[in-house]
Amino acid sequence: MRLGKKVEALGHLREALKWPGWTAEQRSIVEQNLDDAYGATGHIEVRTTDGARVAIDGVFTDRVAPIEAPIDVTAGRRRVETRLGAEVARADVEAPPGQIVHVDLPVASPNQETTTPSPASGAAPAARQQTGGQAPSAPSRTATWWSAPHTTAVGLAAAGGLGVALGFYFEARSSSAASEVRSLRSALAGQCTGLAGAPGCAGLRDTIGQVYTDKTLAGVAFAAGATAAVGAAVVLLLTGPGAVVRTGSVQWIPQFGPGAAGVSGQF
Repeated sequence: MRLGKKVEALGHLREALKWPGWTAEQRSIVEQNLDDAYGATGHIEVRTTDGARVAIDGVFTDRVAPIEAPIDVTAGRRRVETRLGAEVARADVEAPPGQIVHVDLPVASPNQETTTPSPASGAAPAARQQTGGQAPSAPSRTATWWSAPHTTAVGLAAAGGLGVALGFYFEARSSSAASEVRSLRSALAGQCTGLAGAPGCAGLRDTIGQVYTDKTLAGVAFAAGATAAVGAAVVLLLTGPGAVVRTGSVQWIPQFGPGAAGVSGQF
């Protein structure tokens, strides 16, 4: 709630309230927090054709019609979309905090003409997509080369190049320090074998440590760069320029129990 993620907080609190291990005082605190989260978020009850999927502001939820419970949303004006196959219905809905808004968005079945529904409370008339084509206002779904996977591949390739460059840099530093070690050893000529040692022995030990440190950093950088480059190649091999960019949503829910904790989710 403090981060402003009120919808996520409401979902987490609903799950937390199911846990049977709360004391009466703890449960009352959770219930109060849940009431606060509910009062700070909007709630849209969508009625649509059975089997249709529902998206809020372009992001599909995990709900499929018939939808029994209202969908929790960020309070304010929201774009609601229902989709069944190639058919789409949309409406702009005002979702006040702490209130449930009802919206009817049936989707036309194939070979059936669409009818204009009566606008729901707080909702603008839905823009319908006729059978056999995409609505003119709907964005094109044709993917360009700069799809999400290809953008990821470019980022991985750049990271790979940076890793290799850093590997060469630390390798050069290690070689330079190794040359300095040889020079110091020649100058000290065995004076560092005793417990006290010559005044320059500490510098020799520090330089030897730098050799090993830079050598390790070079190995790590080369390994990271190679891994990123291989990842970029794999992404490019598995995706083509005509791949369809898919959208979706991710939901993670914390799980608490006696002596254990974790998360569960779906995407």
